[in-house]
Parts: sequence; structure tokens; C-alpha cells
Amino acid sequence: SSTDTKVVINPRGNNLTAIPKIRPLHVNNAYRYGTQFKNRRDPSFELLEKNKNGELQYLVLGYQEKLRAVFGDTGGHSPIIGWAYDGNPIYGPFGYTDPNDTQSRIKLIEPSYVLDTSNVKNRLSTSDYVAGYFVEDYKYTGEGDLDRFNGRF
Repeated sequence: SSTDTKVVINPRGNNLTAIPKIRPLHVNNAYRYGTQFKNRRDPSFELLEKNKNGELQYLVLGYQEKLRAVFGDTGGHSPIIGWAYDGNPIYGPFGYTDPNDTQSRIKLIEPSYVLDTSNVKNRLSTSDYVAGYFVEDYKYTGEGDLDRFNGRF
């Protein structure tokens, strides 16, 4: 009867314990800062920011005419423009076609990563985060001049 009927709602998942697996996605700094500063006259730019320890770090994205002139990179094989934290030299973008032959043709060195958003399982929508927004959007193919770590012997 309507006087002694009671409804008890027991939702599904009651007492559920969930263990989330959070996959890290890293924002591509070239995309993040490149779009932030895209209206600047010089497409090469520098940015001083603090790292996670609160120390200043210097970030350079792009290697255009302004930086080429600073480093005297006016043609030929690019000079050393810096040093990585691990002690390896950082060169500008131009090198020998054959790294073992200093008489070989000079070319723009190509990375071995290609844009491939299928590389990330269950990737966030490309309408919200365009292809290339995350570092993980790129897949290593080995078809360029640089190795997996963007280095070259």
C-alpha cells in the first residue's frame, strides 16, 4: 500500500575503490611559447622563467636571423651555441650531410620525430588541444638526421 511502501536507492558503485592511472602529458614548449609570442617581430625569442626549484632558467625557442648573427652562423656548418646539462655541445641547425665527412654538403639537419597523434592512447580531443600541443604527439621514426635524443655523433 502507499502508506507502508518505501523506496531505497542503492547506487551502482557503492563502496567502490578506484585506483586511477594518471598518464602524464607534457606541453610542447615550442607550441606553448610560440603561440604566446607569435605576434613578435622576430620569430626567435628568449624567455627567462623559474624552474621547479625556483632557479632561473633560460629558454630559447627558435633559431632565426637574430640568433644566427649573435653566434656568427653566417653559412657553413653551425658553430656550438651552448652546452646541455649533461655536457654535450649544442650546435645550430646546419651540419654536414655525412657527419663523418667534412667535405660533404651542408644541410639543415632534420629531426627523426614526426607528428602522429595516434601515438598517445586515449588522447584528449584535437579540437581542444591541437596536434603538436603535447610532446607525446610526436613519434620517433629514425628517418631524420638526429637520434632519439635529438643528438648526432
